[in-house]
Amino acid sequence: MQPTSSTLFRFAGLLLFPLVFGSSLSAQVDLDKGLVGYWPFDSSGVNESPNLLPRTDFSFFNGASFSYGIEDNVTPHRALHFNDSSYVRLEQGIRSSALSFSLWFSCDDARGGTLLAWDQKGYGAAISSGGKVHAYVHLSSNNRYDFVYNDKNLADGEWHNLIVSFDGSEFRVYIDGTGVHRSSEYGRNKYLYYEGNGLNLGGIPTAVDKRYYTGRIDELLIYNRALTQHEINIIAGKGRVAADKDLETGLMVYLPFKNEDGNKSPNKVEATEIEGANGVFSTSCLKTAASDKMKFFNGGGEYLFGGPLLAFPRFTLSFHLHTTSSQTGHVVGWNSSGYQVTINPPGNPGRLAVRLWVSPTEYYSCLSLKNLNDGVCHHVLISFDGEFFKVFIDGQSEAEDGRHGPQRSVFYEGKKFLIGEESRTGSSLGFLGKIGEVYLYCRSLSRQEIEALRSYSGAPGNGLPVARIYKSKISSNAAFIAISNPATQSKRIIVSSNKSKMEPWVRKMLPGEHFQGRINDDGGMSDFKVDIK
Repeated sequence: MQPTSSTLFRFAGLLLFPLVFGSSLSAQVDLDKGLVGYWPFDSSGVNESPNLLPRTDFSFFNGASFSYGIEDNVTPHRALHFNDSSYVRLEQGIRSSALSFSLWFSCDDARGGTLLAWDQKGYGAAISSGGKVHAYVHLSSNNRYDFVYNDKNLADGEWHNLIVSFDGSEFRVYIDGTGVHRSSEYGRNKYLYYEGNGLNLGGIPTAVDKRYYTGRIDELLIYNRALTQHEINIIAGKGRVAADKDLETGLMVYLPFKNEDGNKSPNKVEATEIEGANGVFSTSCLKTAASDKMKFFNGGGEYLFGGPLLAFPRFTLSFHLHTTSSQTGHVVGWNSSGYQVTINPPGNPGRLAVRLWVSPTEYYSCLSLKNLNDGVCHHVLISFDGEFFKVFIDGQSEAEDGRHGPQRSVFYEGKKFLIGEESRTGSSLGFLGKIGEVYLYCRSLSRQEIEALRSYSGAPGNGLPVARIYKSKISSNAAFIAISNPATQSKRIIVSSNKSKMEPWVRKMLPGEHFQGRINDDGGMSDFKVDIK
């Protein structure tokens, strides 16, 4: 029997932790989910989160430099070094109503100083006199959760991990993986409160006393959700988070249209929510089960929209459409420049027109060869990697153009990402038909990923496939797997490698079942294949 789904994954980095798992657990481990900021500080201040948002890179001030990181002098894994007058700063800090942040610090200066802090109010942590760790989150201008850990002097020159988490109800603090504080005194359904814009490490330049820190900081993580105890155990085990190059990496919007418009992306952030203006649901053109839906637009005023934080410099957009109308309609794109997809453009009934701007006067364009208003379900994918503009329809290349040169970004004038209508000029550009399975990435997908996405998204409602593997710090012949069965029936999951001598890992899994545990490896595995039979 041939596998119904086969995907080849390559992982570029390591997640290291001192835990061994040998039995099935109920919770899925996914350390990419909700990760909106990851700075390993290996000689840069660049956000390496798979959920990368624009303008999230640190700037360096007053001699902030690099030193040895948590991995015991292993180059190139570095850490930030602060010298009692230096700091690094995000001009626009990452805001979220729920939050977790994790960082490693090494300090032997009893004066302490700021580890992480907003210019004014938000969330943060510091070391106070005597090596006491102070963590806090603000709920309003006057109320905040606040905790000082004074059981041990942590300005001892050793590496320590600090994790702070808030889920809207409970504030938690962890030192080296151990919970040292939890409080829910302000009740449920609370949100973090912010004043000021900048997020700083090593000092607060807007404060009177600056509160500068002397020491090192490494592996900063910021999540837009609370972490579970198990996830905290992994991160606090001297872990390095590495983005997996799979179909979840960089996925900012996923709309399966199961009777609602909500973003189901595993990388969901509040600013990427999709809102609706009327519209109904209709049976999917891909499947006939009652639960498989597409969004139906009436061609005269119904649309969905998202905010300006979806304006990525590089992107991939994928969706299915079904129409029999000859009415000109805005299918998906921006209300001004950016990129726009139109069906039935004037003088070309049935054709799909795509245009993408890289400056006010430079743009790429594509007019489909085939007619797409034939009542057949068509898959459309558009991708831009900073140089090449690519369009695929039903898996076939319609355009691949790099005429404007490398290192370009999409040029946006508009403020709305729209599905179903352009809205700027009214119902004359309303789309009449159905749209389903919308995926929007903040990165360009490879051709292999494009093929995998087209194949996968042809089966609405399965949910994103999950298959991850991480190397273990326990020994050279151990690895950690986190995997689930995305199908609606029992499947046999087989994990194998062409580059190592590992025996295939095989497990029969029920629909939706999750598994995480240890598998054996000969120490050389860098590629693995997951077959679902």
